[in-house]
Amino acid sequence: MTGPPVIAWLGRAPPPELSAQLGRLAWVRPGWQRGARVAALWGDSDPKLLAQLPDGNDRPPVVVACVDNPPAEVRRRWEAAGADHVVTADALLPTLREWLEGPARAEHADDPPTFNPGGGALADDVEPSLTVLAGPVHVDQADPFPPLRLGEVPQEGDEAVRRYVLALDRYLERREEVVRLMGEDGLTRFLELTHLREQVPVSLSAGRQRLDPYGRGRQAEAPDWKVIVRRMKPRTREIEASEGRLYAIGTDGVVLVTLFAAGPRQRLLVDLPLDPQTNVQFIYEARWQRRIGARRWHVGALLVEMRRRALGDAAG
Repeated sequence: MTGPPVIAWLGRAPPPELSAQLGRLAWVRPGWQRGARVAALWGDSDPKLLAQLPDGNDRPPVVVACVDNPPAEVRRRWEAAGADHVVTADALLPTLREWLEGPARAEHADDPPTFNPGGGALADDVEPSLTVLAGPVHVDQADPFPPLRLGEVPQEGDEAVRRYVLALDRYLERREEVVRLMGEDGLTRFLELTHLREQVPVSLSAGRQRLDPYGRGRQAEAPDWKVIVRRMKPRTREIEASEGRLYAIGTDGVVLVTLFAAGPRQRLLVDLPLDPQTNVQFIYEARWQRRIGARRWHVGALLVEMRRRALGDAAG
């Protein structure tokens, strides 16, 4: 017989009233408990408490509760440390209920079978700052993916974007040379090799850093870049576009916050302003995803190609 699900509560315990409410959802156990479905802790806790959690596929989702609405810097600090949700205390119960009663969490791996598009009754908690830009549009054969921007006001370029794009230019050129030499499925084999290489120095820190090509577990904070994400709708000649956000940035890929589920190895096109006249467009290949809300996903995607597009271009 299986008992109720377990919430692992890290650090300072919740007050009795909240503990009673949580107890109607699950068993609440102090510290890490093997098999726990969710880990939770207070926003004023030390992020080092997350070192108690296992790495890899056994790591549970992490929910951080703040007494008041968490400032942006607090949210970014916890997300950089590996938290999945940073919520107010009032939103804690609904958020935990979603993890405990919603669809099982997709494994963190790079295989199409690990995809879990989700299902079940979840609260409608789409981030108000992310919106679907328009209904599906028919593809223009001359230029199916013209550069797009958010709003009508010209957006100034971000110096961090320019530095990032310059570094990617140099890296992708050399990566392509190596991948071609590795033959069929060369990119996957290359990433497996470099991922294992990164674990060598990490082994000296008792595995407390989780480094992967998507940027999960890195100490550096991901910049707060909003993007436009587009995908081809399955079995149609239509494109779906929405706002998105870069949740993490790694060596060869990213974790995107999207408002739609991606298919296994589906190509996604992401627009980011480079300067007032130019967008940089990233072509990603979705490799894993995890549902984090009723209509919100984390999609781990590998960077396949990067290109610059002048606004008003007529060809790709």
